[in-house]
Amino acid sequence: MIRYSIFLMLLFFLIAQPAVKSEEAQKKPPAGFKRVQPNQQQIDDNSRIKFARDLMREKNFDGAAALLETIYERQPDNNSVIYLLRSCYNQLGYYTKTEMMTRSMVEAHPERYVNHQFLAEALARQNKTDEALQSYQRAVGKVIREDSTQYLNIVRSMSSHGFESEAINLIKEIRTQKNDPKVLSLEAGKISEATRDYKTATLEFFSALDDTSRGGVEAEGRLLNLLSNEEAASDVEQELLAQSGNSPRSKVARLLSVHYLK
Repeated sequence: MIRYSIFLMLLFFLIAQPAVKSEEAQKKPPAGFKRVQPNQQQIDDNSRIKFARDLMREKNFDGAAALLETIYERQPDNNSVIYLLRSCYNQLGYYTKTEMMTRSMVEAHPERYVNHQFLAEALARQNKTDEALQSYQRAVGKVIREDSTQYLNIVRSMSSHGFESEAINLIKEIRTQKNDPKVLSLEAGKISEATRDYKTATLEFFSALDDTSRGGVEAEGRLLNLLSNEEAASDVEQELLAQSGNSPRSKVARLLSVHYLK
């Protein structure tokens, strides 16, 4: 009986051993694999970035900037640090510092359109108009032609930094390039509205109504707001009525009926 029990134990050991080895083999990393562990400095810097975000939420931009600058010295290519520090500088009005940092970004990655855009914004805030326009032109030259979002970002940047007419000209160039007269209609309408060119704004917003995304909804809301604006109402109504001959009457009728029924 004892011999039989010993035999069973040996048999179990021989059967189980390959399974154990197989399990150990599964756990063993493949040849050449190196497990990368973050060093203490990286962990500390990540904690500092999180703390800097908290300071920014509390509007303590001086404190956040001082903290982020120490990280930027060690990690000049850390995009999170760059964007946060740039935001702090802009909030504090440290546009010279923003310019210096963005020039370093352009030098490191001249192929990125956004770096030229950021430099243009820093220059515009210092009233360096000619240099800013040159940087915007370089940004446009770096855009991926099929990427309308990149064009949109530049147009918005230009219009928010005092280059409304240049932004409109850029939109015209993009429309010619893409052979599409409705490209960026909503954005063109916003710029025209801001410059009190209500007739052009109406035409652009009306064109944007065909957009099936949120842009179409926003365009309709802006047209209704313009109809409620005493300064703009006459021009807007006149342009909408003129469009009734070129577009489905229901579109114009619906807009005007919503306005009159308010």
